[in-house]
Amino acid sequence: MLKIFNKISNPLLRQFMEEQNLRELFTKREFRITEELFQRELVSTGEEDDIRELEIRFHDGYGEITGKVRKRPLPFDISFSARLTLQRVDFTPEGRYLVLKADEVKPFSLDWVTARIVGRVPFLTWQAGSIICDLARIPKLAPLFGASVKGVHPLDFVTLRDVTFQTGALVGRVKIVL
Repeated sequence: MLKIFNKISNPLLRQFMEEQNLRELFTKREFRITEELFQRELVSTGEEDDIRELEIRFHDGYGEITGKVRKRPLPFDISFSARLTLQRVDFTPEGRYLVLKADEVKPFSLDWVTARIVGRVPFLTWQAGSIICDLARIPKLAPLFGASVKGVHPLDFVTLRDVTFQTGALVGRVKIVL
């Protein structure tokens, strides 16, 4: 199996594929993106002055993001958390998006905090209480979504279904559509 990975020229894509359980991907047509991968790729983009200790965890049916925010002139950090639920998955040739709903924002709902956190990540956008993740703009996935064989994009024939949060991972099923 390692010989296949050696032929993948993009090191980020190669690392992502090595992290997947390929047996489950091929036999069950199931993929898993662990919270460690999310933490490493999405959250750990460097601390900012006003957002600290950002962390994401996956539970059965929802994700949770926690951290601390400092808003001047307050001399202390305010802890916050938000529960994320999967609103829908758009996985078509026109676009590949996960739409997450931010629920149970504590201690109180602050759109400026959410917008600021989401704004740190170039493939996330904040729109009216929803976080939209453009899968095709994620650096590790972009080469996969842009791949073509003689002008045909193989992922145009793939769709995602049954995407759910499970303890420790975002899990979904891959389906081939002809």
